[in-house]
Amino acid sequence: GTAAPSLAAAFDGAGQTREHQKTEPVSPPSQPELVALGGQEVLDQLDDRASRQLVEHAIADSLKIPTPMAAQPFAKTVAARFGYSRLTQARAETILALVPRELHRKDSLGEFIWPQSLDPATWGGYVATEEPGGARPVDQIAPEELANAMVDLVRQGIEISADELMRLSVDTFGSKRLTAGVRSRLEEIINRTVTAGKLERAGDSLRLPSGSEA
Repeated sequence: GTAAPSLAAAFDGAGQTREHQKTEPVSPPSQPELVALGGQEVLDQLDDRASRQLVEHAIADSLKIPTPMAAQPFAKTVAARFGYSRLTQARAETILALVPRELHRKDSLGEFIWPQSLDPATWGGYVATEEPGGARPVDQIAPEELANAMVDLVRQGIEISADELMRLSVDTFGSKRLTAGVRSRLEEIINRTVTAGKLERAGDSLRLPSGSEA
């Protein structure tokens, strides 16, 4: 059969860093049907060139996403192409090791895989959840994407309390629950966003920095 393209070849022409885009929600694209690329044995034979190329092809396909993706779900998406519905940590790490290093971002809030077409330093977008039942878990959304949504929510008003901003943020991504864990994560993202100069505090409220585009 036809050999799968190498990961490097799949990235050729995929687009360099996009221009800074104005923060705005976009509807999530429909999930394409996953086409099987091989059996489970492929992931046991990564020393074999053909098997490795198949997995790299699956990774390149999975990188055709509009937002960064949490590392574990990303690995699971790749593994599903080879018949896996559940994934061990060791298996996930094997898959993630084949993702180009420059596409990984990891810190205290988790590890995320970024499509090559997005620059974390300048990307201003986010994907709002509009379909019932399509909630995105907050811990699986990149901090940068959550921050972009927060800036957009503040932009829609004049000032907003931190508590209301957190509630609106989880609602943007289809969730209604603001648990202690989610609150802690969002508080950290608010702090980062203020430190980055994208929001500023006004007493107990948040607003766009003075002179920012409304």
